[in-house]
Amino acid sequence: MNFIFNHKLFLFSGAPQGPTNLEVGNQTENSVTLKWNKPKNDGGSKITAYQVEIKKPDSDIWEIANDYPIKGNDFTIDNLNMGKPYEFRVKAKNAAGWGDYSTLDRPVTLKPDSSK
Repeated sequence: MNFIFNHKLFLFSGAPQGPTNLEVGNQTENSVTLKWNKPKNDGGSKITAYQVEIKKPDSDIWEIANDYPIKGNDFTIDNLNMGKPYEFRVKAKNAAGWGDYSTLDRPVTLKPDSSK
């Protein structure tokens, strides 16, 4: 949205789109590392943080998985249980606020760690 006041142009930024290419980067028998790329459209201002949310098995409630603002493009969620399906989503924040969610296309079920 643009407004002109006293012949000056003021641009108002909006919330960003969801992060792109959300995927599982690594998983163990009790953790999942998610990774993603920045949104295609940042809404007109720099991305300042990301938030990861988890929906645990047998729950309909999304919970925040990170205790601090995520500055990078990956995050590891620990203390998960094998054999249970977990759902994950991520959103980005800019000066205008939180944007849209990006959600994995299917739940993640942890399996025994084959590297042991």
